[in-house]
Amino acid sequence: IIWEGDDPAESAQITYKKLHHNVCRLANVLKSRGVKKGDRVCIYMPMIP
Repeated sequence: IIWEGDDPAESAQITYKKLHHNVCRLANVLKSRGVKKGDRVCIYMPMIP
């Protein structure tokens, strides 16, 4: 996956393997905080890699 900012010189790349790793880490944090299947979670963050 390639992310490119408004400035074409600003970009970042991430593999699907690394993305999967990061998603699993986030899922584990949410589970440790008591979030369960069916719960709604809102994450507000800037559009940066």
